[in-house]
Amino acid sequence: WILSAPAIRPVAVLSRLRVLCAEISLAKGVDPQVAMQARERLYDMEQSVGVCSRILGSPTPPTYTRHTSRMLCLYLILLPLALIGSGITDPLAFVASPSL
Repeated sequence: WILSAPAIRPVAVLSRLRVLCAEISLAKGVDPQVAMQARERLYDMEQSVGVCSRILGSPTPPTYTRHTSRMLCLYLILLPLALIGSGITDPLAFVASPSL
């Protein structure tokens, strides 16, 4: 049930891994240093998930969106000219450029 919610899926997986790590570390025959390293790796993964969720949660400024769309339009407008300059024939360049 908890894995069905996409917003908390990484946190749910990490918490389950933490529980499994604790169960394994309580079992006999597990080196305490190995268990400690596993807990440290889980902590690093939790930090990474937190950073990624903050990045995904922050809005994209409108200036970046406008700049990206203008650069994409400029690229698509100038692409046929670059293809012609590379030796491709004119009709083939204008047919190939929209498909790229």
